[in-house]
Amino acid sequence: MYPARPRLPALAPRLPGNSPPVVERPSVKEHTEKEWAARKDLIEALYIGDNRKLNEIMAIMETKYGFAAT
Repeated sequence: MYPARPRLPALAPRLPGNSPPVVERPSVKEHTEKEWAARKDLIEALYIGDNRKLNEIMAIMETKYGFAAT
């Protein structure tokens, strides 16, 4: 016989008109060609030199350099 599993508490149903809270994401601004060109070497170094993935590069660029882009 399997050991008894603890039961999770039942959640109350969501009332009509009560939408789930919205998590606000930071706004991504459009960057100019000049802004992209100024960061090209850094992005290449992270991608090619450090062999980082896109999501890592995006996080680094946003947190360290304030450059949020998609």
